Amino acid sequence: MKKLLMMTVAAAMLPLAQADVVWDGGANDGGNLLTKENWSGDVAPAAADTAAIGDAPEAVLSNGTATYAHLKLGTTAGKTGSLTVGSGGNLKVTTADTGALVMGNANTAKGVLTINGGDVTIESLQSGNTSATSTVNMVSGSLTINQWANWGHNSSGYTEFNQSGGTVTLKKGFQIGRQNNGKSVWNMSGGELSGSVGDYFLIGNTGSGYFNLLDGTVNFGSSSASKDVRIAGTASSKGFFTQSGGDVTSSSLLAVGYAGTGTYTISGGTFTSTANMNLGVTSGASGTVTQDGGIVTAKDVRVGHASGATGRYTLNAGTNVTSTGWVQIGPVGAGEYIQNGGELQMNGTSKMQIADGATGEGLYVINGGLCSVDGDNITVGRAGKGVFVMNGGTVAAKKISSGTSSGSHGRVLLNGGTFKATAAGSIFAKGGATTNDWTLGRNFTVDTNGKNVSDGGVALAAASGSSLTKDGDGTLTLAKLPGADSVTVAKGTLALTAGGDNTASAALAHRWSFNGDASDSVGGATAALVGTAAYTEDGKAVTLPGGNNGTSYVNLGKGILVGDNLTLEFWAKRVSVTKWGRVFECGTDQSNFVTVSWVRSTNASQNKLAVKYGAVEQNQTDKMAFTDGERIHFAVRFRKNANGTTTITWVKRNPATGEVVNTSDFTPTGLDEGWTLDKVAEGNFNLGHTDVWTSDNDANAIYDEVRVWHGALSDDALTLSAQKGPDATAEDIAAIVAKNDETATVERTLEIAPGATLVIGDGNTLTQPVLDAGGTLASGTLAVTKRLVVTPGQTMTIASGATLDLSAVTEVALKDASAAVPADGWVIATSSSGGIVSGSKELKLTTGALKGYTLFISPTQARIGKRGLIISFH
Repeated sequence: MKKLLMMTVAAAMLPLAQADVVWDGGANDGGNLLTKENWSGDVAPAAADTAAIGDAPEAVLSNGTATYAHLKLGTTAGKTGSLTVGSGGNLKVTTADTGALVMGNANTAKGVLTINGGDVTIESLQSGNTSATSTVNMVSGSLTINQWANWGHNSSGYTEFNQSGGTVTLKKGFQIGRQNNGKSVWNMSGGELSGSVGDYFLIGNTGSGYFNLLDGTVNFGSSSASKDVRIAGTASSKGFFTQSGGDVTSSSLLAVGYAGTGTYTISGGTFTSTANMNLGVTSGASGTVTQDGGIVTAKDVRVGHASGATGRYTLNAGTNVTSTGWVQIGPVGAGEYIQNGGELQMNGTSKMQIADGATGEGLYVINGGLCSVDGDNITVGRAGKGVFVMNGGTVAAKKISSGTSSGSHGRVLLNGGTFKATAAGSIFAKGGATTNDWTLGRNFTVDTNGKNVSDGGVALAAASGSSLTKDGDGTLTLAKLPGADSVTVAKGTLALTAGGDNTASAALAHRWSFNGDASDSVGGATAALVGTAAYTEDGKAVTLPGGNNGTSYVNLGKGILVGDNLTLEFWAKRVSVTKWGRVFECGTDQSNFVTVSWVRSTNASQNKLAVKYGAVEQNQTDKMAFTDGERIHFAVRFRKNANGTTTITWVKRNPATGEVVNTSDFTPTGLDEGWTLDKVAEGNFNLGHTDVWTSDNDANAIYDEVRVWHGALSDDALTLSAQKGPDATAEDIAAIVAKNDETATVERTLEIAPGATLVIGDGNTLTQPVLDAGGTLASGTLAVTKRLVVTPGQTMTIASGATLDLSAVTEVALKDASAAVPADGWVIATSSSGGIVSGSKELKLTTGALKGYTLFISPTQARIGKRGLIISFH
């Protein structure tokens, strides 16, 4: 009996399972949550009960306190369970597990919680594992969640949190798009959100999560216990954080693409973190940031943070600030930072590092805006593969360094924009990398900014159509003048430590021979064999077996096709027809590309050359006759015309005799802003493949050799090149250059602006085809071989010991053909020991009107004066 009594007492101490107390709204009093008649059996749920609201009418808590162990909203299939908490209400849900408040608890049900004043405190929030709809509307008042909030827990349902005001406090973690491919959205247009101070804030964790911030204040965590803000927390998840306004602060890492695909887009407002922003945090992850406005501040920005991860940051407008740290692009993963505008500020002791680790692949492109590096320099490919491209905008820094470690790849393409020196000394530095090339492109300016700086001995290989401008006070010292088509000394002093011949000639820029490897024996841009691409059995070519897009091709790299005048040569054969198989293609997307196809569609006798920039595409079709199994020499030549257009000549030759088999000229017109190659050069230069038309097949073809020339090779030079073949020696290449007769079409111009100074150096001679005269020649000899360009009324000074050699000049041109010529004309003034070397020949006036004026040159001065019709030396 005693034993039985003890068992009875023990049983009585166990908690009894509580059935749900179900809402029925039967009191018809406006749905007062506290009225017992509104509950089944006319018994209101107690503090230890589970309250279940599954159908209309709406429940309302406008005054008083309601405390439940659990609360379920949306418990009836196909029905809506709603609760509104008003300004005098106080709701508490106390069970400390993941299901204290469960929304959308039945298939096709809807659960709605509206907080329009009052205070709501719950231990945890969860949307149900069903195809239901769950909605929280936060209008005013306060909502506190003490434990985890799993929002978007269901597999096929939808959850939405709309916050227009009030205060939401998260004391642990929050997961938007929790699991099972659930889709969850948080829309915030006002109020305050105090984020996760004790655990992770996850936007997309197995499911898809969306956090849309229009306005309001967000604090993702300000204590030492704060953990990461993760966008796409697992490999299968997708997370989207969109900010058009509001202010966000955080003391924890913002991981964009922690393990899955994460996207952060900001067009307004501010994001300020004392920790890092990492894009692509673990292997396989992908993180993308697009900034169209606003201010983003973080300690470091790391794009492509982990090996096997990818990251891309696009800055179109607004400001991206690193408070004390660095911008690392492809530190060990693959990263791209594209700056089209706005301002990238690296403050404190910071620097920009591109491909810092051995496995890193990094690309930085600036098309506009300002990039300022206060602390140190820009390192391109310290140990990995790094590319730095300037197309526009301004970069303010101490130095650009490339390829500092053996085995690394550092490429610097200075196509445009302004480099502004922030300290005296060398602004360029080149290490001992495997690939380490520097190319000068269009419209690049060095602003010495009052500093005395040098090129550090780095030789800039000049692309066709390239130009260099020296601006700002101070001195820029170069080892020699780069072979640019145009060099302007706009302000300050340009000094050369060596003279040289700056006449134009074609130059071989890249050569891939595929003799058992993919190295570039001239430019150092090692190619990559992708997919099933392989070397042929004799080890002297690469073969592509064809297949779906991405199956097999050769990636020759980015930034290869820059300049106005280029020539591409291919020794290759088409093995068989594959749908839209490419000879080559280079482009960034479907609006920016240049391509030649072996075939059009699957018709073996049809082919296509196409270019597109912006909204306009132009092409030429069916001009070549490619035959399966026929080895050919194929060339594509780009030549810039005087009117700004570009003529593209494509020609097929017999590789043994050099005889032309087919040829055609094509001049695209009407393309946006005047089409040039360097506008597509940011994209990959591929053999047998297209990146931008992913439904097109890869080619079935064999490539023996590919060459890229800076300059438009003449027909005679291309004939000789075809005859010399893919195994041409260095002597053969020199003979091809010597055969080229296109040099006369390229007139490199040196301009010395008023007030600027050119220092060639005592004992040095610079041979220059065209001089746009002005400023001061301080030392050395400047020998002009073709044309003197003058501005009436402007003075050029030849300093003591300097010499201007005009003996070979055959033409004089007015810079402004419409300018009025004053009586004194244009004057070259010399010091007592300065010199002008002249010839006794008549000169042809090629531009402008000099009627009634004569050019006189004497030991003391040269001027254009009103003395007759013939321009002659005296």
